[in-house]
Amino acid sequence: MITIIGTGHVFDLAEPVAFIVQHTWPDAVLVELDMSRFNYLTGKDGTGGSSSGKVPPVYRQASEYQDRMSKQYGNKTGGEFLAAINMGKLRGADIVPIDTDALRVMGEMWDEMSFSEKTRYRLSGIRDRFGGKKSVESAQSRFAGDEERYMEEMRRRYPTLVRKLIDERNIYMAEQINSASEKYSNMVVVVGDGHVEGICALLKDPSVRKIRLADLLDRERLDKVRSMVYKGETENESRSDRLHSERGRALRRCGEVVLFLQILLRAYGEHQPRGNAGEDSRNGSSFRHRACGLHVLGLGSVQGPYASAR
Repeated sequence: MITIIGTGHVFDLAEPVAFIVQHTWPDAVLVELDMSRFNYLTGKDGTGGSSSGKVPPVYRQASEYQDRMSKQYGNKTGGEFLAAINMGKLRGADIVPIDTDALRVMGEMWDEMSFSEKTRYRLSGIRDRFGGKKSVESAQSRFAGDEERYMEEMRRRYPTLVRKLIDERNIYMAEQINSASEKYSNMVVVVGDGHVEGICALLKDPSVRKIRLADLLDRERLDKVRSMVYKGETENESRSDRLHSERGRALRRCGEVVLFLQILLRAYGEHQPRGNAGEDSRNGSSFRHRACGLHVLGLGSVQGPYASAR
């Protein structure tokens, strides 16, 4: 089964994302990062994969906007990805970056944009600079209310942006997920909410459980998601399916006991205070990282045209 989580990269979603990964017990966690951003986020590459001279201005502008909005929400850019990675590692899952090269895509997008589209993009960026959280939440509300209409309007105003940052990346990421599904039977995929429907339409595996950004931002809906995930259910699961999954839930409980004992043994055996900073950045309790660029862009988080839910 595939559990796909749609996020918005400026919101503080680390805890609910970690909860979903924890209680799904996946074989693999797939994240919408390319290798350079993945390495930067996890502390394997202090440069972010490229020197500042190679970063396109449009990429830097998007990253700066995302960082600024993330701070307003008490978040750090990439927090939900790092939470998924940390918990996935704790659960013994493989971690798989599935996005294509963000720097290249952003550069191609800008080169292929018409003058009028670039102008609209710049003006939208100026408006969003002064819109703050109100602009972010307005975009998220409109998208959640009528996703199809929102995307049609985006496609009309920013055809190149949607093609390069959403359509082509959806195809690439869906291919990575389809390839991974041949190896893994239970996967969690974390992507920007604007990518969810486009990716799902291209997946070969029909067993997909969708958890959308609107679910994560609404307390009542999030409680239902927590209950569904904890019980090992899907949205459309029948009574017979629920009865059939009882055994799986019992096995997960046993696994949690084993994991708890492993943590106790590890803590008991660590007599030397080695690697504290590195461990803190990987254990899910803190996320010491800086923005590694444009993590995802499905619909509105760092780019001027949208403001929250890439």
